[in-house]
Amino acid sequence: MYCSKCGAELIEGKPFCANCGSAVEKGEATVEAVALAVPSEEKEPVIVEKPKKAGLDVGMLVWSIIGVVILSSPFSIPAIVMTVLAAVSSPEPAKKKLSIAKKLNVVSVIYGAINAVIALITTICLMFFRVIVESVINEIFEQIFPMI
Repeated sequence: MYCSKCGAELIEGKPFCANCGSAVEKGEATVEAVALAVPSEEKEPVIVEKPKKAGLDVGMLVWSIIGVVILSSPFSIPAIVMTVLAAVSSPEPAKKKLSIAKKLNVVSVIYGAINAVIALITTICLMFFRVIVESVINEIFEQIFPMI
């Protein structure tokens, strides 16, 4: 038999535990009951981890800044905000914010590409318009002032 307080083996016939001095009761605990009742001194320490921050995604931030500076895209400013917010968030919300920033940056690039195409078309049209206007003005000028 074993002591229910400390788990030490009891000496038969003794009314007290030789190890801890507690009174021995009739039908003292079995080995299994003692193992459950006696606290183990080899408990693993509980490790409380501080929540990790996601960190700044520098590539996404640079992409957003390029969108503002080069593409003059209004979609890049919210992308910068989402990238910075993701940097101070825990990893799971950060993934969602970076996903939104990535989508805004893609829209920004598309917006910039459309603006570039429109600018190119406008430039070409203005060049042709200038040629046409110059030729019309030259004809009118020749009719008004034929000697020159």
